[in-house]
Amino acid sequence: MKVRLLALITFFVLLIQSSILLLFIFINYERYNKEINEQTKDKILNIQNRLSSTLPLLLWNYNSEAILENLNIEIKNNLLLGIFIEYEGKTEYQVANTQRLNELNLNAQQFLLKDNATAPVELTFSNRDISEKVGNLYLVVDHSILERKKREAFNIQIFQFILIDIVLFISISLLLYQLVIKPIQKTVNGLKGIVTNNDVLSKKLPAHYIYELNELSNYFNQLNDYVVKMLNELHIKSDNIEAIFNNTKNALLLIDSHGVVQSANLAVSTLFKKDLKSAINSDIQKIINDERISNFIKNPIKQKNNLNFEIDLSKNGNLLYIAISISKIKQAHDQAFILFIQDVTEQHILYHDLEVALEKEQETTKLKSEFLASMSHEIRTPMNGVIGMLDLLAKTELNSQQIHYNSIAQTSAESLLVIINDILDFSKIEAGKLEIENVEFDILKMTGELAQTMAIHAQEKGLDVWLDSTNFDIAIVLGDPGRIRQILTNLINNATKFTQTGDILISINPYLIENQSLIFSCTIKDSGIGIEKHKKETLFESFSQVDSSTTRKFGGTGLGLSIVKQLCNLMGGDVNVNSEPNLGSEFTFTIKLGIPENQSQIQQALPRPNNKFKNIKIVIIENNKLGEFILSRLLSKISIRPECIEYNEHSIEKITELTPDFLIMDTSTTGNQTEEISKNIIRNLPNLKIVLLSKIYQLSNSTDYKKMGIHAEIGKPIIFEELLMSLEETPTHHHDIQESKKINIHENNKSSIEHSQLEITNKRTINKVLLVEDNWVNQEIAIALLESFNLTVEIANNGIEALALLKNQKKRTGYKLIFMDCLMPEMDGYETTIAIRKGQANTELTPNNRTLPIIAMTANAMKGDREKCIGVGMDDYISKPINEEELLSKVNKWLI
Repeated sequence: MKVRLLALITFFVLLIQSSILLLFIFINYERYNKEINEQTKDKILNIQNRLSSTLPLLLWNYNSEAILENLNIEIKNNLLLGIFIEYEGKTEYQVANTQRLNELNLNAQQFLLKDNATAPVELTFSNRDISEKVGNLYLVVDHSILERKKREAFNIQIFQFILIDIVLFISISLLLYQLVIKPIQKTVNGLKGIVTNNDVLSKKLPAHYIYELNELSNYFNQLNDYVVKMLNELHIKSDNIEAIFNNTKNALLLIDSHGVVQSANLAVSTLFKKDLKSAINSDIQKIINDERISNFIKNPIKQKNNLNFEIDLSKNGNLLYIAISISKIKQAHDQAFILFIQDVTEQHILYHDLEVALEKEQETTKLKSEFLASMSHEIRTPMNGVIGMLDLLAKTELNSQQIHYNSIAQTSAESLLVIINDILDFSKIEAGKLEIENVEFDILKMTGELAQTMAIHAQEKGLDVWLDSTNFDIAIVLGDPGRIRQILTNLINNATKFTQTGDILISINPYLIENQSLIFSCTIKDSGIGIEKHKKETLFESFSQVDSSTTRKFGGTGLGLSIVKQLCNLMGGDVNVNSEPNLGSEFTFTIKLGIPENQSQIQQALPRPNNKFKNIKIVIIENNKLGEFILSRLLSKISIRPECIEYNEHSIEKITELTPDFLIMDTSTTGNQTEEISKNIIRNLPNLKIVLLSKIYQLSNSTDYKKMGIHAEIGKPIIFEELLMSLEETPTHHHDIQESKKINIHENNKSSIEHSQLEITNKRTINKVLLVEDNWVNQEIAIALLESFNLTVEIANNGIEALALLKNQKKRTGYKLIFMDCLMPEMDGYETTIAIRKGQANTELTPNNRTLPIIAMTANAMKGDREKCIGVGMDDYISKPINEEELLSKVNKWLI
């Protein structure tokens, strides 16, 4: 009895552990096979990548020796039997692993075929101008090596299995005898009554005098009680599940491994119009005839855990779309599946309606974009004519009345261009065609220069303009300087327009850094007419102004603030306003700027205080409290606490008592008495250095202020860098900057242009350019401007004429630069540029088709137009109306 029982128990235990070991071996074997296959694939892929990167150029150059050398290097890999390259159905190159083929008794010519090779790898030669297929690469893999590795792995796994099985058999046999057989035999009699009784759960094991067996009896009895309790709860849950199953809105079906419906809920009958009894025990294909369901059921191992798809069951005009989700579930002895079916007809109808609406919206947007591009071109072309001709007219000899009339016409044309640009910018934003750049620039320098430029009109109007940048210590950032300048220009212009007396303060607020972005904030505060509370809600809407009288009195389209808001939004920020009627307005905008990767560049443009400023004593004469506040804050950045006094009859006496090293004096405060006061103070304090603060348009020339004994003069609004320069012992460089600014402001950059023209004359001997332009007005303007730069200009009315002219040019006397319009009859600028770059022009004049620079000169100024020009082979871009200074900079860039 003991031997038989021990053998039986040992057999079952061993069977279980053997099954577990076999499963483990199977899994391990499959994993090893997978690793071998993955390693093989990686090796093949690496070989393909190496060859596909080196062979195309060699094939293109017909370098057979190098090709075979590369192939022979790779064939040394024992994984390959052969490599061959095929082009247009013909094998061009072939190498074979002769030694391995001989070992396998294979003939290279008969075995190295496409059928035995990997999928072909297309070899393509590409460069900037061409992309051409040069052949297909085939690799023949030695699969026998892989099979040998797998057999070796399998044999090792089997040997391990047998060894472990023997050890476990012996160990388990001994362990079972001691721990199981003996105690169980002693309780057999107590269990016989329960085992032979059909009502197992009603019986109890008797108590036993042996402690372990007594514990076994107690736990067995407790288990009986627990099972009875769990069965009762299971019946309740089963009832609940059945209620949910039958009352759910979606159809549910339980299917066995043969595709027979085992169970279905009431929704199946409603959805498919079938009797529920007839559905149960029927084939699922009779309810839903779809191969995906039967394939999933027939091959469950190859499938994922679930499958989701939709079916159109619409018939006779009755729409019916259903979504099916089929999932595997495990039963005691068989695989089963559950189908979840949902009626999605309403969703399909809604989706179809949304698709139709989206197509209409896309068509509308496309038409809007095309119209905007056309309007931009059509408006800029005549505006180029108007502004260009007025500029040319201003350079001719005119009497005073003609100069006056021309000045009015120029001002009107520029105002019209501003309005047109506002409308086009607004339209670009609406159409999603406005580009935001992301370049490095010095935001403090840009803001300071713009503030001084914008201050001229405000100062001429009698206003004081101040810049407070003391809260901001970062210079180099990433962003769009042009659009930021546009925002500031709009807001400062508005402040100037609506302020009659008082001050305008431009404040750069403290910044925040979050997620590698810098939150830049700037406030423009004025003392103007202010805005009523109920009008602020619509202030940033398109074509909106405070009231109609505003337009009549101050002009404008009502688009400026709308554009400001949308530009701020595009740059990750916003704009808001605080204002009270007759108490001025305060506009604050925020934008996100990038931080350069090299963090040391962030503050490289900031001027740093020098220790020599540490002990100097400064007195400020400033009756404007805001100006006094700004100056004091700026000087505090270099650890100077100035003494501020008001200008009155006791000022000179007070300054003499204080004996400062520097006196900073606002000429707006001292007025016409500035020169007299300066001389009197210097008479008393000969070592005193006087720095004047003047409005930009009132800056003195160097001889004037030196005669007065003035050390330096800087413009308002004050820039920190310029203030530091004015405190130098010899501020000559600073004065040159101010003198240059004054010349730029009042002489319209004439000296700069003349200097650049001189550069052109001195540095170039042959200066012939080709202008490809179909509009005769634009031709006249461009010719006049280019000839004023000492250039010789020839005209082509379209691309065909341009190619003809280029073919007849000689290298020494040929064109050095082409200005190319984009939209022309017969052959446009894009086609012409492509033809030139393909060598269809004079190759002597354009060796390698890249030497001759081509600059787009076009009225196309929409998003993507610059990139389109560069993309076809042009080198640079300038938009119409043509700006003389910008045109000159392009000429200098490409010819000097």
